[in-house]
Amino acid sequence: MEWELLHDGLPGADRLRDSIDVRLRLALGRHRRAVSSVVVLLHGGRDLGAGIDKSCRIRARVRNAGDVFALVVDSDWETAIERACQRIGQSVGREIERARRLPRPAPVGTASAPARDERTPLLPEA
Repeated sequence: MEWELLHDGLPGADRLRDSIDVRLRLALGRHRRAVSSVVVLLHGGRDLGAGIDKSCRIRARVRNAGDVFALVVDSDWETAIERACQRIGQSVGREIERARRLPRPAPVGTASAPARDERTPLLPEA
């Protein structure tokens, strides 16, 4: 699983990179084959100190299911990152399970789906 860190000029972002890597791998480890890419966006306070709201937004691209997002705002970077990673792990798991449960439509003309002809109406008759 590849991931990318984006931020708005946050000094010390490289120090957070290792923490994010570990937390993402823990949160998404079971689903690593289903996740094609992850983007982590850190936005907020210009320093690593507390006091100003800091946001961690994560987007995971899940194969055959689309994009899944998690957003956490907190006064501490480590807390925001930890909670966002936990949420994205839970959300990805739910999305994968949802995609498994949904029946996939068979292509028209296959044995499981009859081919259309003139006698098959497009809309049910009123």
